[in-house]
Amino acid sequence: LFSLISSLLGVNLPTTLNLGKYSSGIYGKLATLLSTSLYFLKVVFMEYIYQLFLAFIGSLGFGLVFKINLNKVFLASCGGIICWAVYLVCGKMIGISIFGASFVATAVSAVYAEYLAKYLHCPSIIMYITALIPLIPGSGLYYTMNSIVHEQWLQAQNFCYTTIQCALGIAL
Repeated sequence: LFSLISSLLGVNLPTTLNLGKYSSGIYGKLATLLSTSLYFLKVVFMEYIYQLFLAFIGSLGFGLVFKINLNKVFLASCGGIICWAVYLVCGKMIGISIFGASFVATAVSAVYAEYLAKYLHCPSIIMYITALIPLIPGSGLYYTMNSIVHEQWLQAQNFCYTTIQCALGIAL
């Protein structure tokens, strides 16, 4: 099972521990399972936590550019975390397409922005745009143009296709 997980993830998971006299028996197996599980959580979920933190920072930056009040900008930036978390769950964990994940994340962001605007008594568009900032396919646009400049047409076509899917998911 561990070799299957490590081959799917492309990560070398530790399968043995140096436990001294406890290395055999139930304690050794339990410790091996525990260390492997913790390593798996560290590798996979720390990346997601890092991405959610950056989504918050990006939304916070745009919230400050849009001159949202300081008491409201934190909640607006939390919308970026929610939006990106829904995108990660739909796209990476469940396996929905880029279009579907973008669409669901946009819909959740719209509901969050409406409730937040009603609670804070402010326009919902400010909260909505701030929450959608992490979904903007800037890297896709960059890699599309970079591939075109370097005349890598097939790669440019693939990047353009995924960028358009993401943009359509946001737009609808």
